[in-house]
Amino acid sequence: SASNSTRAGIFSLFYGIPPNYWFSALASQKPAALITALQQQNYQLGIFASALLTEPAFDKTVFASVPKLRVRTPGNSAAERDIRITEEWQQWLAKRDPQQPFFGFLFYDAPHGYSTPTNYPNPFQPDWKEVNQMELGPDFDKTPYLNRYRNAVHFVDEQLQRVMADLQAKGLRENTVVIITADHGEEFNDNGLNYWGHNGNFTDSQTHVPLLILWPNEKPRQQDGLTSHYDITSTLLQQALD
Repeated sequence: SASNSTRAGIFSLFYGIPPNYWFSALASQKPAALITALQQQNYQLGIFASALLTEPAFDKTVFASVPKLRVRTPGNSAAERDIRITEEWQQWLAKRDPQQPFFGFLFYDAPHGYSTPTNYPNPFQPDWKEVNQMELGPDFDKTPYLNRYRNAVHFVDEQLQRVMADLQAKGLRENTVVIITADHGEEFNDNGLNYWGHNGNFTDSQTHVPLLILWPNEKPRQQDGLTSHYDITSTLLQQALD
């Protein structure tokens, strides 16, 4: 990621420029170049966010030009909202105009809130039943806290599996670019300096994110060199859009 926070991470992911340009984009309400290019080429946009799109103000920056943008998803927890956006995405994909290309953005929030559904098996144990950040400190045993986070990631992985299976069932997987990444990392006192969560420092723990790309007609391979979110928009503009 280009930063260690949601606002800066999503901004750089879509704009392909450093996040200190955020305030200029917000003041002018200029949408991301990727969104503008997609709209110019008549892509259907399916934007489904479990997290609010008003805090930070992505509705006035990244997606400023998207009509009838839904900025809030109903739900009593991040996990509940994540399930909802998966289902709504599948419904939207089924109803779209098959003659037009489409772009989807699914913004899952469960790992950010350490959230899993009620009665979820939570395979990583022991996990912290109730997060109380006031208890965190340099000598705090991170294992239950980390396991709660891992359980939330495990749950979102299941949502991604549902998305991929649905693409396959609809005959879209072979001609759809799929990108899986995150806005920022999460730290659990990894460096022994009493930093927890994100937006605290710029260690690898808070900035290192997964990046998996399924690109039609490309053979599987692993890139071991340094990459960043700055690369994604430029790659899509040059290689996926006309």
